Amino acid sequence: MNRNTFVSIIVPVYNTPIPLLKSCFDSVTNQTNKMWELIAVDDGSDKECADFLDTMCKSMPNTKILHKKNGGVSSARNLGIREAKGDWITFLDSDNTLPLNAVQIYYDTVSFFGDEDTDMVIGFCTRGTRIIENGNDNIKLENNSINDLDCNVEVIKDKNELVNHFLTNRVKRWTNRNVYFADGPVSKLVKNKLAKNVLFPLNLKWDEDTVWLLDFVSQCNKILITTGIVYNTVDYEFSATRRFRFDCLTEFYDVCIAEKEMQKQFPDCMNAFAYKRFSNILLVARLYFFHKDNIESEKQRYNIYIKWCKNPETEAVINDVLKYIKENNGHAFAYKFFSYAFKLRLYLVCWKLLKIYCEKR
Repeated sequence: MNRNTFVSIIVPVYNTPIPLLKSCFDSVTNQTNKMWELIAVDDGSDKECADFLDTMCKSMPNTKILHKKNGGVSSARNLGIREAKGDWITFLDSDNTLPLNAVQIYYDTVSFFGDEDTDMVIGFCTRGTRIIENGNDNIKLENNSINDLDCNVEVIKDKNELVNHFLTNRVKRWTNRNVYFADGPVSKLVKNKLAKNVLFPLNLKWDEDTVWLLDFVSQCNKILITTGIVYNTVDYEFSATRRFRFDCLTEFYDVCIAEKEMQKQFPDCMNAFAYKRFSNILLVARLYFFHKDNIESEKQRYNIYIKWCKNPETEAVINDVLKYIKENNGHAFAYKFFSYAFKLRLYLVCWKLLKIYCEKR
């Protein structure tokens, strides 16, 4: 193990407000374990953001700033991976933070429980809210037990169980606290050597996190889970999963194709993939059809929606729900009810159901 650079922390940045960047970078600088390097990748930000990154990174130890043309978060992360010098890599979004002992938790887990076959360590995330006042980013976390180093470690024996949990969040022993597993690269420590061969897909504009994670898991030899909290997900209203997406429908088709390819690697997880793929329909509703920034008339949106409903990829998602989801819980009932209505071509009913869902979000 490289004692000087245990982990490379990769932070892609695109026009993140300065108060949020301060919180993000401070959470790295103040780590109790200093065996890290920070790689900030500026993905074509405006001058104010780029200049701030230059200034901040000059004042921080073990920090590198990389400027590039805008190409999306996947291209930014891939550049960071290629430049990473640490034995391990972890990812941090620029509007989130790390608990101050995150690197130490990862280090202890690898030191005491890892071996040459270990390729990934998974930790828990906690959620938080923020209020920006007078240029200050005030964060309140739901779970404050971030200084607890007495962590339990589990060796994953069944990758299918892990994938099912990533896609549905329903394995009970991993949901018994007010914390969760992220279904993307954050809150993961991954071996540098393997990461350089498992890059993020450049053709996806969303859900690239999950596709990358499943691809990485499929190629891991040994995976560890630590009960430590290693990541703070802090709400931000302009994050990529909240912004209006004009090209959302085209992106939806790309995601569907990529997820079908992932299904081939985990054929015993079809039920979980059905839940995940249906969530993409809900995302399209939130980020396009019923987003407050969509200036198209409702009639225009509805006409586009009808064409989208008849697309083979959309129909395939519905077929998966009806074929693979067998549970009788609330989510399963709602998804199957919608899907039966869809199969009966009750598109107006489905439109109204999606509208109700979005209004409650």
